[in-house]
Amino acid sequence: MITREQFDTVYNGLAAQGWKQSTLPCGTCAYRDPTHAGRKCAVGHLIPDGHYDPVMDDDHTGVGIWGLGSFQNIGLLGNLTHDEFQILQSTHDNNPLPADMKTAFDDLRKEWFPDDAD
Repeated sequence: MITREQFDTVYNGLAAQGWKQSTLPCGTCAYRDPTHAGRKCAVGHLIPDGHYDPVMDDDHTGVGIWGLGSFQNIGLLGNLTHDEFQILQSTHDNNPLPADMKTAFDDLRKEWFPDDAD
């Protein structure tokens, strides 16, 4: 299960980039945005810089954009459930407007961490 520390990494990373999506030039969401340095998607904020490879976002390799299993095969994101991975992705991908993305992640934090004071 996702930890509060991981969620905070995602939340704070997205906040720092103004709640803007990370996309490829074609408009598809991406773990790392190649045209806006430092911009990442929700899951992208959980991929250490030293482990990121552009092939993770390349759906032209025949493998497709990496899913949770691909990350777990290289020792990353092992504690995330498939549902959590998908929810993080869809919450980022389905909210192109910054205000909507922030609201969606605020709601997700309340759902996943209901006992937290902040």
